Amino acid sequence: MVTVIIGAGLAGLRTAAELRERDESTKIVLIGAEHHPPYDRPPLSSSLLSQPDPVWLANDLSINWPDVADEVHLGVQATALHLGPTTTVVTDKLGAIPASRVIIATGSTPLNPWHTTTLTTLDDAHALRGMLSHGTRTVAIIGAGWIGVELAHELQPHHHVTLIEASSYPLGQHLGEAAAYIQPWFNSFDLRVRTMVTGVSHSGRQHVVHTPDADIHADVVITAIGVRPATHWLQGSGIELDEEGFIPVDAGGKVTTPTGEVWAVGDVTRQSHPFFGTVKGGHWFHALRDPQRVAASIAGEELPPLTAPEVFSDQGPYHIDVLGTLDGEETVLRGNTDETSWVLFHLSQGRLRGAVVANSPRDTSTIRRALGQSPPPQIPAEELTTLEQPLRKVFRRYRG
Repeated sequence: MVTVIIGAGLAGLRTAAELRERDESTKIVLIGAEHHPPYDRPPLSSSLLSQPDPVWLANDLSINWPDVADEVHLGVQATALHLGPTTTVVTDKLGAIPASRVIIATGSTPLNPWHTTTLTTLDDAHALRGMLSHGTRTVAIIGAGWIGVELAHELQPHHHVTLIEASSYPLGQHLGEAAAYIQPWFNSFDLRVRTMVTGVSHSGRQHVVHTPDADIHADVVITAIGVRPATHWLQGSGIELDEEGFIPVDAGGKVTTPTGEVWAVGDVTRQSHPFFGTVKGGHWFHALRDPQRVAASIAGEELPPLTAPEVFSDQGPYHIDVLGTLDGEETVLRGNTDETSWVLFHLSQGRLRGAVVANSPRDTSTIRRALGQSPPPQIPAEELTTLEQPLRKVFRRYRG
């Protein structure tokens, strides 16, 4: 039995470790497109300058690298997948690799219509630090999503940063109503909201970002408008991709295929949750948690309970968590948005659906546990807004 894991990031490494824990006899072949051992990605943007050394996942997660797999091939790109009586993974450097089962963990690739600098990989971070160390004074960041705002906060103390966003607020597509509450976090930036970028050109040694209102000149331009699943190489394989390139999977990460044994994990997946609906990969917690479910599915074990979607972001002195989904018809604010810490709850018919938590790890833990109930609890709004009692005691009274 040969298991080929395509992708040696957090999802691929954790899947290999979970499989090895369950089955010593299975041969595991781990393929990674990058030349580096697996590393943690969030510090690339939130700690680009303050923490230049990589956070190696083998050390961070106490995984026996590279012995977690029987074969490890880094700097190798999968180019095609052929399913059939004999499944093969076609690569650019190793040729075709026969596989009894395949696990797809290829992550995401950045959207970059203007062919500027992006930040997704360790090599991107190294190159960007080099650009910023050579007399760079002005930086333009196109896109105020997670990576864009983390970079802006990291670079602002050292460079003049112009942050350009098409919507009304930074993180507007990710935080909903709460995006307006974090607007003061960007008071020190040259923030251009409701601004569409029409192109990027060069003028001497500078770049020029063109918008309908004005041209923005910068020494360095970074595009951070989002990513898409790295699944383009699966075209023609027989694996169904949705309109955004995600791979639909079941609760254990299994992919429906006409033949062959295929699972997918991490950024590339789209999964249905019984309470939260469609949940797409693309965030760190998917890559961390989903491998346990995939390994259990392969081993024929009972699957661990599905967890609520979760995203976190470090932005300079601020930390924010998004738990569950922000689609409740009622929002309830706990705390004062003029203060450092607050929580914005989303409820549907009085039942908790999600929350945005600013600078309050203890509340994050409490809400995570509540969203792990099936279904999450119903809590009166006035109970959530009362600050006289810790949130954990409020939730304890309404535990299912």
